[in-house]
Order: sequence, then C-alpha cells, then structure tokens
Amino acid sequence: MVSFKFVPGHQAEIIALVPKEQAHVGELREKGTLEALYLSYENGGFGWIVMKGESKEEIQKELEAFPLYSYMVLEIATLA
Repeated sequence: MVSFKFVPGHQAEIIALVPKEQAHVGELREKGTLEALYLSYENGGFGWIVMKGESKEEIQKELEAFPLYSYMVLEIATLA
C-alpha cells in the first residue's frame, strides 16, 4: 500500500496533469498492477494506492512513472 500527499503550492501544475494521471492509473488497473486508489475529500491532498508487486523496489519504479510523481510525498508499506 502506498500512502501519499501532494506537495503544497503546485495546484496549477497538478491540475494540468490530472488527465495524464487518470490515463496512467487506467493502464495500471488493466495490467493488474494497481488494485485501488483512494483520495481523501476531508483532508485534500492525501491518498492511498493499493498496488501489486514483487518488491518495494518494483512498486517504487512503477510509482516513478506516475505523471504526478514529482508532486507527491510517498510512503510504501507492505500488506500481509
């Protein structure tokens, strides 16, 4: 599971990349790599992604391909 928050002060850049981000998420869902993505409406800028992978390194590599990656602070936790 990946917990993330967006870096403050980049709202215009983030909004501009949302369509690319949505397309990328769709591709990962089709591949079966991304199982779920949740965004918090109460605490804007926070979210959680449930992903499948063989290792944290593999998940990290997948995350780096997200269009919004450079605007996110991420924490990867292994689920049992």
